[in-house]
Amino acid sequence: MGIPYVIESSFQESGGLPELYFTPNYPGMLGVVIFFGALAMAYGISTGRGRHKSGLAR
Repeated sequence: MGIPYVIESSFQESGGLPELYFTPNYPGMLGVVIFFGALAMAYGISTGRGRHKSGLAR
């Protein structure tokens, strides 16, 4: 079990007991953050958010 390109998991048996290890994939995590950041920016630009002043800035 794991999250592809973000967290990899492995299973080993040590002393007769099961052990589950999780290993982070830092380049994969960075790619996911960049992807969702770009997706949020594209959504904001497409909906016109950020062009309107609100609150005290009006």
